Amino acid sequence: DTGIPGIYELTYTDSDAAGNAAAPVVRTVTVVDTTAPTITITAPADGANIQIDSVLNADFACTDNSTATLTCDATVDGAPIADGDPLPTDTLGNSTFTVTATDSGGLVAAGKVTRVLIDVERFMSKCCRT
Repeated sequence: DTGIPGIYELTYTDSDAAGNAAAPVVRTVTVVDTTAPTITITAPADGANIQIDSVLNADFACTDNSTATLTCDATVDGAPIADGDPLPTDTLGNSTFTVTATDSGGLVAAGKVTRVLIDVERFMSKCCRT
């Protein structure tokens, strides 16, 4: 199966019309994964303005085209976070959420989003209330 990375041994046998068998020939075939994993980041959305101290859980997934082992790691500003864990929303400003996927063939994919934590009440009091 060319879709499953690994090392395979193929044995070829043949005989002529009289039934005389040829010596078997063995060949080794290596199937290599050349497709990097894929990453889907559902939350936080890239460029999202998020209310300070709100509740927002990380929502991401990593997939690979083979049955190879896949690691899927995420960080918020360098600190590890698991899928489904609450994102930190207690500090104003920009924050970077990064997901990295690595398959057993060493192929790597990375996804990154930037989110902005804002204080809606403070913003509204300065810009929009009369």
